Amino acid sequence: MKTVKCVNAREMSRQHPNTFHYPEDRIPFLEVGHFVKICTEEPAERFWVRVTNITGDVVKGVIDNKLVFSAKHGLYFRDEIVFKTIHIYDIQS
Repeated sequence: MKTVKCVNAREMSRQHPNTFHYPEDRIPFLEVGHFVKICTEEPAERFWVRVTNITGDVVKGVIDNKLVFSAKHGLYFRDEIVFKTIHIYDIQS
């Protein structure tokens, strides 16, 4: 399982409310099986993750799409990763 260095979506939403959104009102309803969009720090790449476990503000999941910068950040389709709820840009059930 890989730990991901992600952009803080909550902070980006505060700094740039017209271009970034943090789904704060939906985070309490996040469930296993939902898909969430997160973004790596360097290089910046947004992608979808299928949630497999939630413990407090820590989320575990599986990357659900192919990534452009895999060779640079070491993340690949179907990798298991860990991140926090503050990193979530979008939620799809």
